[in-house]
Amino acid sequence: MSDATNYFLRMGIPDFIVGFDFLMDAMELANNDVTLLRKLTKELYPQIAEKNGTTWQHVERGIRFAIETAWDRGDDDFHEKVFGYSYSRTRGRPSNGEFISRSYHYLAGK
Repeated sequence: MSDATNYFLRMGIPDFIVGFDFLMDAMELANNDVTLLRKLTKELYPQIAEKNGTTWQHVERGIRFAIETAWDRGDDDFHEKVFGYSYSRTRGRPSNGEFISRSYHYLAGK
């Protein structure tokens, strides 16, 4: 298993939901062009959608659902380790952009 696979499973995202695959694609694309982390709806989501034969809106929703699932099922201690001061169960889940960016930087060791 790849580091990203283990990471998303530990976050609490099951590998059978479509958002898991979209997040894996996001990590791969960001690894090739980190500027995509600042261009979610204009470039990152459309590239993932094209790869998967769907719409960018479906990609956005799939990722949002994956993050909601992670916040319901995941390891709170691990969430706190990755998200630090911004993590709070009472404050709710992070935005798609924050989750993707923090995930990328955690996996890249930055």
